[in-house]
Amino acid sequence: MSGADLFFGRAPLAGGVLCVTCHTLNAGERVSIGPNLAGIGLRAGDRVPGLSAQAYLERSIQVHDEFVVPGYQAGIVRAVVGDDYGNLLPNEQIAALVDFLLHQQAEEVADGGVVAF
Repeated sequence: MSGADLFFGRAPLAGGVLCVTCHTLNAGERVSIGPNLAGIGLRAGDRVPGLSAQAYLERSIQVHDEFVVPGYQAGIVRAVVGDDYGNLLPNEQIAALVDFLLHQQAEEVADGGVVAF
């Protein structure tokens, strides 16, 4: 299964909450629950000093509240899903999602283009 299939819900995701429930990849769209992920592949490596884009995205999926973007609320994933995705998703699914997100290369986004899984 691909990361796109997981992100858009074409493949089952542990916890039953699709990524697109809270995040969008449409550069012109503002979402109210989670940040817009359009172009995250271009910015993920700049979000936390010392973390590569891949490490940042992996950690952001595993523990959604570790890197909370200003303007967004912590605790939503645990409240809705009941746990962090690092405890729910197999490593293969996390790797597929990271690979998919690394390939998101849009340059302009409505809410600043930052990610906080």
